[in-house]
Amino acid sequence: MVQLDASSKLAHPGGSIVSSDSGEKLAALVFRKRQLGIHLTADQERAVQARVAGIETRLAPPSRCSGGSSASNCRGDASALSSLVNDVCSSTLSSADSSCVAHLGRGVNTMDAVSSALGDDGPRATEASPVEPVARLRLGSAQPHLVDGAAADAGPRLALRGASLRRLEPELRSFLLGEALPSANIPPSTGWAEAPVVLDPPTPLTTAELIPRAMIERLHTFRRRVAKCLATARDGRWQVARSQRPAPLYAAGVDCVLPAGRGWAWRFDKADERWYLLMPSSWPSQPPESDLDIGSIVDYAEKFGFPDAEIVSFMARGYPGPELDLCAILGPPHVGALKEPAAFDKCAKRDRDRGWVHHGFALPPIWPMRADPMNIVMRNGKARMTIDKTMQLVDGVALYNDSVDLEAIPEIECVKVFELARAIAVLNTSGAPIKIWGFDLDSYFRRTGKQRFHCWMSGFVHSDGYGYDPRIQFGQREAPVLCGRQSCFTVWAVRRELARLDAAYSSLEEPVLAWLKQRREAAVAAGADAGDAYCWAVLCYALMYVDDIGAASINDLLFDHRGDRVMLARGGVDGAA
Repeated sequence: MVQLDASSKLAHPGGSIVSSDSGEKLAALVFRKRQLGIHLTADQERAVQARVAGIETRLAPPSRCSGGSSASNCRGDASALSSLVNDVCSSTLSSADSSCVAHLGRGVNTMDAVSSALGDDGPRATEASPVEPVARLRLGSAQPHLVDGAAADAGPRLALRGASLRRLEPELRSFLLGEALPSANIPPSTGWAEAPVVLDPPTPLTTAELIPRAMIERLHTFRRRVAKCLATARDGRWQVARSQRPAPLYAAGVDCVLPAGRGWAWRFDKADERWYLLMPSSWPSQPPESDLDIGSIVDYAEKFGFPDAEIVSFMARGYPGPELDLCAILGPPHVGALKEPAAFDKCAKRDRDRGWVHHGFALPPIWPMRADPMNIVMRNGKARMTIDKTMQLVDGVALYNDSVDLEAIPEIECVKVFELARAIAVLNTSGAPIKIWGFDLDSYFRRTGKQRFHCWMSGFVHSDGYGYDPRIQFGQREAPVLCGRQSCFTVWAVRRELARLDAAYSSLEEPVLAWLKQRREAAVAAGADAGDAYCWAVLCYALMYVDDIGAASINDLLFDHRGDRVMLARGGVDGAA
């Protein structure tokens, strides 16, 4: 048995699933194995037979053989297909070729013929048998049914018949060497968004001047009943606690605020026990509550021209909320929180210990306030506190998530594991060792602040009273998209810094330098511009899915700008690496 040349193979990832990609890929596999005298595997033979059957079915239009169509039309179509196959067979298969694949039977000969007729645009049309382009399914693509990434094919689509690892064939080094690294975490181009402005804020008010007395009594009653049901849940009686939950509390703006304070949201100040207008957060004078180094982010984005200026402005002044009518609506805890009271208390304590929430108020610290039901969800044995912003507490009152207009938010394309795997395969063509690395950012959503002007939409009710959350919550409909755009900034900065380090500590290994030269030449041949530089002659690749970064680097020896080898001392006197 003739063996495949090891130099033309790469270890997975980077292989192609030949039974589900375009016809020419499968035909190339058959041709290569035929040339080397290697038999197809049973899975590959089945893929060939299925591909042939699928093409024959699609090349024979059934509409012309039904209804008023005559039988002669059907015979003509079949004859045209047979003629096309025979013509291609006679022009592409020699007697020696036929003997090499005789053991595969009619299916492979037909596959050779039909796949030879498949070009980049699908089957070649003939005068006897006009043929529409065949759609090609590409696994890992965000738009797998597009032809060559262009307009969608209106014809039938190929059915995915499986993705068994046994069908993976190593990709050719020559192909990977000229392939761009996957384009991922591409930010949209947007402009800076200004914060809301309040020009003439009203004067502070006392509680008696802001909240009607009857409403104060309702708020105290609601708080006590929530505390009672949570205490019952801690005793292990969640069914009883469920029955003890109070009904949602609702009051329209005119009913929950006295005339002096209507039309605004107010924030209680413990220092003088007065209510002040809830003023917008802005940069740099009034930044939101956030763990982000906002000054460094804004300076870096402006200095190097990050295209999504809007998300930078959101990080700087807080993520905005949707347009909602100013009213009071308070919901009791979800049943999930009552079933897992210990986890509920633990999650709440973690937020408090980190200083991420304001809590323990006898009355809501922001008024009016919306407090959506809080829940506990378990994932792999780990509890996570979520906020249900889709539950209809009161008929006719718009929900937070229903009011979020995702169509108005610029889209981003989520990254795929396939892209990182393909990038590793491309980097592997350098012949140097590859280091795969990554990290997970802790509590990613919670690190980013909200627009203070909209914090009245993010209240809560716990055992010790009312509070509000000035940070992004799990449950906000817009959070994944906005935080995903924030991730695009992170990757953009990581790529810039890695490129800077590559320039400062350039490789001195001849195979790597030769590979970089080949990659630059391939970029020129592909017509790549400066914005695509990270897809070609680089020593690393990184992408990010919300809070998870995956990356790979060529792990060659490190030299400084003088050509001196950089040594890392481990376990020094101060314990630093």
